[in-house]
Amino acid sequence: VRLYLDCGRIVFGDVRYDESLSGDLFKRGKPSWWFYNFNCLGLSKNEYADVVYTSEFGAVTKMVRTYQPFYRERVAILVLDGYPKSGLPKRDIEIDVASQDSSHLFAITAISIFWLFFTL
Repeated sequence: VRLYLDCGRIVFGDVRYDESLSGDLFKRGKPSWWFYNFNCLGLSKNEYADVVYTSEFGAVTKMVRTYQPFYRERVAILVLDGYPKSGLPKRDIEIDVASQDSSHLFAITAISIFWLFFTL
């Protein structure tokens, strides 16, 4: 994910979020368990949106996970060179990187506290 922030080029496009599709997980043709991930607090639902942008090969539409579930126009989308269909919204990547860093810190802290009480 950090590769996008380091090497990605910025193009502008739209993020099209359809709330009616987020509730019914089978409308997008994916099994429901693909839309859930496990975290330290239990089961959390991921939101998905369609990203639309123009690359050198034409218009690209793809479904990506989003942390901001609403319709957005003219947003910065990072695309890796040589991979025209790799576009992800820049703001969602920044949120993803920040949440990964904080979850690792939480896990290290929890293990350290457990080890402290276990060894006493």
